[in-house]
Amino acid sequence: MSGKINEILIDATTLEVSSLLVEGISGRKMPGVAVAFFETVHAWAIQFELLTADLRIPDPLPTEEEAIEPEYHIVASTRAWLKNDDSPANEIETYEKNFTNLAENPLMLQILDSQSMFSFQIHQSKQLKMRGEQAKTPRQSSELNRLMKIQMRLSKLRFYFLKTIETNAAEGSDKKSLDKNMLVNRDIQELRKLWDLKDGYIFAQNTVQLDGDIISRQNLRLYQDPRLKERTAHLLDFHYQNVDVGMKHWHFIIDTIISLAKAVGTAIVSPFK
Repeated sequence: MSGKINEILIDATTLEVSSLLVEGISGRKMPGVAVAFFETVHAWAIQFELLTADLRIPDPLPTEEEAIEPEYHIVASTRAWLKNDDSPANEIETYEKNFTNLAENPLMLQILDSQSMFSFQIHQSKQLKMRGEQAKTPRQSSELNRLMKIQMRLSKLRFYFLKTIETNAAEGSDKKSLDKNMLVNRDIQELRKLWDLKDGYIFAQNTVQLDGDIISRQNLRLYQDPRLKERTAHLLDFHYQNVDVGMKHWHFIIDTIISLAKAVGTAIVSPFK
């Protein structure tokens, strides 16, 4: 219990306000762990496939001695995920009952193969330089790097989730499903962030910490997307309005924590007074 309280206190001392651009808003809350994980991986596969089309990756893929060249293994895996009859997408209803079925699926393992993704990135970096398409190269390289980072985060979550199931089995549980109460709070937060971002990207972010650090970020993609050329200023105004609301809410949370601490006899000095 004390560990969770400490996590809450640590989170409360940092304000992070992120504004997202997404393809659509469903209004639904994050589903169960297994389905949320599947939906995030599936969205990653769709985005990677769109990038390969932009990079003009051929179909069929280049082969060497009748085998697909190693640099294109991740492309083959993604296309199989989206098109094959044995794709994990065909068994989504089973994953809440047995997360291991999803996590150990051969296509899942191939999709989350970081080494394969790294090989593809290195190969494409060389190809982009050879083609000399200066206008498109920064955007494509940035998107490839973003997708690789997300893939690595998903791979780590897969490992942690399976570890949780193994630990529970060692303690006598026969459950192969996962729910939010079984997991470390940080892992749930990580999954929720990735799930929220599955259909879009953060275009602006502000982080404020009690030690005085204030970080402001703007996504270069905001300026590279021709659809947003006339809307950039409006979107940034929207973001900074969110920052103002977030600051007021943060002050309220800090003051509430201080009041509760005083009520149980703990001396805390408000950082805002």
